[in-house]
Amino acid sequence: MINGNNSYWQNASMNIRKDEDEWRLAKDTVPAPSELGTKEITENGDYSAKDDGLDGYSNVSVSVSNSYTSEDEGKVVDNGALVSQTSMPDEITENGTINTTLYNSVTVNVSGGGGASSGKDIVFYDYDGTVVASYSAYDFSTLTEMPANPTHEGLTSQGWNWSFQDVQNFIETSGYGKLNIGQMYITNDGKTRLYFMPDRNYLEVPLYLNLAENTELDIDWGGNYGHETWTSNDGDDYKSMWYDDGKPQVITITVVSGSFSFPSLEAPVPGLNKVELGTGITYIAGNSFSSCTKLSSITMPNSITRIGAGAFYGCPLSFIVLPSGVSLLDGDIFYNCKALSAISLPNSITSIVENMFNECSALTSITIPYSVTRIESLAFSNCSGLTSIVFPSSIGEIEGYTFSDCDALVSLQFESIHPPRLNGTLGIPTTCAIYIPEGSYSEYTSASNYPDDGDYQYVEY
Repeated sequence: MINGNNSYWQNASMNIRKDEDEWRLAKDTVPAPSELGTKEITENGDYSAKDDGLDGYSNVSVSVSNSYTSEDEGKVVDNGALVSQTSMPDEITENGTINTTLYNSVTVNVSGGGGASSGKDIVFYDYDGTVVASYSAYDFSTLTEMPANPTHEGLTSQGWNWSFQDVQNFIETSGYGKLNIGQMYITNDGKTRLYFMPDRNYLEVPLYLNLAENTELDIDWGGNYGHETWTSNDGDDYKSMWYDDGKPQVITITVVSGSFSFPSLEAPVPGLNKVELGTGITYIAGNSFSSCTKLSSITMPNSITRIGAGAFYGCPLSFIVLPSGVSLLDGDIFYNCKALSAISLPNSITSIVENMFNECSALTSITIPYSVTRIESLAFSNCSGLTSIVFPSSIGEIEGYTFSDCDALVSLQFESIHPPRLNGTLGIPTTCAIYIPEGSYSEYTSASNYPDDGDYQYVEY
């Protein structure tokens, strides 16, 4: 703790560095410290870095200051301490507190380790973006299990879309440990529910589905609109219902046998605002929910293995969890999702596909899993809010114009000692600093298509 008990104060700064044996995973890889602001010392003179969630960081700079002047230099104050510009807090304890007797306020900067001012970089989200739990990388490394699964009426939790061991491995490999983890669900009765609000009193609602061979579905149209049987032998591409009361409705799809998927290039349910997927679905086809301008949430089970091109094009989703079963993604999935500010990607996808986040202007940062080996063209193009991104060492190839028109991008970090193959320009602004591993400067600056070091700043870490 910091103890302040007189009117003579000093300026000092110091670095808190965790014992490497205790926290060997931390790295000073974040380019600029983030100021947490002045922290007032309490009446009893206490300040704890741990209370601000800083114990998981590898580098914490603490400046302590107040109102003494140069005329006070060299004076012995009433507690017997000598006033000096160069005095330092005398002890960093194991729990992250600072012991001294001179100071009454502190300004805290953090860098390395977590890389965010809160220090909470392993964040567990519910399907709707609600934060369930959060930890610094160091705190999570001391756990023995994942946090408890959330519960919701009508839904059965399938667990987090990362395993406990995969998260631990991610922290150990990356050092900085910044990661969004999401909860997966299936409906508790296995039925798929589509919630929608008709925009007028008399409306025909088409339901387009692709039924696999030998499939039978029961369609409950909601309210007093009855049930209907739909089989693959019917040869129908869609069925529809006329709604004449303008009230909120729920279409419930029960798989009697077989399986189905939402189709490609067909109109979605008008006014669709919420989707809960059940059994019998392994594939969300291209454009399934394209331009559903009211869709605010979707739950997907881990039976989903593939999501088609443009599946969520133009949707107003602010957060989404991709389940751990997904391994195949097609292009344009979140193209023009302007409200998308965060996403939980599983450690199962292998590519950030073409135009995947194009025009996602609310997206400020994203963690790429170590399962990803390829970044396709225009993947983050026109992400006008994107400020930083880390390319993990698993990435071997990057296509051109990945960051075209990402004018807010200030930090691009590569973890691999050897530069990934770059097929065309990155498209980053000249104000973006490029962080590369120590000793790799000549290899990166001489690699084909990488920015000229005369125009861009390369920083070794």
